[in-house]
Amino acid sequence: MPSESPFTRHGRSVEGERAPKIHALTGSPRESLLQIAHREMGEWRDWRTIARANGLIDPVDPYGHAHQAATSFIAPFERIDGAGSEDEDLTAQLGHGLTLHAATPELSGVGYLVVSDVSSGEYTVSFKAPGDASAGASQSVTDADFIGEYDAGLGEYAQLEPRVALQSDGGRYVVEVSFDIDAWLILWLMREAPITFNPQPAQHELLIPEPELDQGRA
Repeated sequence: MPSESPFTRHGRSVEGERAPKIHALTGSPRESLLQIAHREMGEWRDWRTIARANGLIDPVDPYGHAHQAATSFIAPFERIDGAGSEDEDLTAQLGHGLTLHAATPELSGVGYLVVSDVSSGEYTVSFKAPGDASAGASQSVTDADFIGEYDAGLGEYAQLEPRVALQSDGGRYVVEVSFDIDAWLILWLMREAPITFNPQPAQHELLIPEPELDQGRA
């Protein structure tokens, strides 16, 4: 007796299965998930359905741009022969760098983290976006931010890595970074540490799922 397809048992055939709908991203800077949802699904509020199906977060960034995961401390040093200066990668030499957790997708080029002293053991850090003449609002960082609870077994205090979200001047861009105490020392000595932003699109096409019920819309 021939076997029965599970698709037949449930009232569907393999031939009747609908192929997934794919939307090719065009590279248009004005294209957003809201516009794609309106065109492909007939309802702009279904952008969340598309976002969940493709692992996206930002409704205005259908490409899911990702920045490099970590940054290096690059500092200029005077040449011994007196012929100007050249950049040195302190992260490669010392093994410590910043961790970049998130950044506005439109950020591209070289920006700077700027450190200033407030008092003994208290500092501020701010972000100057590529092309900006000044940094945005600063965040406070203290020596105590790097020290956790005392571990009796190890006989020492746990080391913490402060994580700060910084806005550029005018609030146009946002970066979120963290650093351990060694990376902070390098940053403090440099006063201005460059960050190179090179966003890369994570995907070039989107899966367009079936529309959801109205209960998930907002």
